[in-house]
Amino acid sequence: MAATVAQIDEHFNNKSYYEALQMYRSLFARSLKKKSKHAFLMQQLERGADTLLEAQEWACAVELLGLLLDTYEAAGVAVDGARVEQWKAWLLQLAPERYADAKSATLLKRLATWSASDEAELGDPTLHDAAASQYAAAGNLQAANAHYLRGADASAHEALIRKWAAALPADERDLLYARTALQSLAFGQLFVGNQMHEAAVAELGEPSPLTNVVGFVIATIEEDRADLFTELRKRYAAAFSRDNTFSALLDSIGKKYFNIQPATPPPNIFSMLQNMMGGKR
Repeated sequence: MAATVAQIDEHFNNKSYYEALQMYRSLFARSLKKKSKHAFLMQQLERGADTLLEAQEWACAVELLGLLLDTYEAAGVAVDGARVEQWKAWLLQLAPERYADAKSATLLKRLATWSASDEAELGDPTLHDAAASQYAAAGNLQAANAHYLRGADASAHEALIRKWAAALPADERDLLYARTALQSLAFGQLFVGNQMHEAAVAELGEPSPLTNVVGFVIATIEEDRADLFTELRKRYAAAFSRDNTFSALLDSIGKKYFNIQPATPPPNIFSMLQNMMGGKR
């Protein structure tokens, strides 16, 4: 193993990054099935990721980080605060434009799976916030929103939506705020949903019927009034018909907060995320 590490260091010194990656692949293949080698392998992969990201060798770094997740799985490594902070640093080092790459998207999905816990079943919020900030920097506001919905940085999320809304035609801005508020509620983020509604009221002037009814929906949740929630869906059907995602979102909200079972099961959270990530920016 020492000889392999020495060869890797030589490749790094010579800036032969692809050759170093080949050595890491060989080291990974020889070490993964040996429990006694797992700690050493993780240490080397982490060191390699640091070096490749610093050298801006993005594709090689993403592949190495994928091998690190493979090693976590084989070694049964659980999420912890120190590793979350390390992954956050790596995500923020990865150039924003690389987030459009399919391999980077796959890495993020795997990272969310590894970092999931009883408290954060969709993945660690800190990591989602980091990914969201990079997507936002790249101009992919749709993907940034999808990650902020699983994050914890409500202020950054609100700033993203305000910026996005400012670029829309005036008659579409209330739709964006309403959609984001309802998405937040569907993801169990009542505070963020309320914050998005308050931002809409502050930014849009005279509230539209849609803006008003979103506020009413939030009030029914806070007051635990399933009867009023059901009545609002009927009375404001025209407002809710302005966006074809609202029906499924309201079904999810009704089920989550009031245990109202819709006639057709609403899409699960993962289906919602897939739709969000696949939509327009």
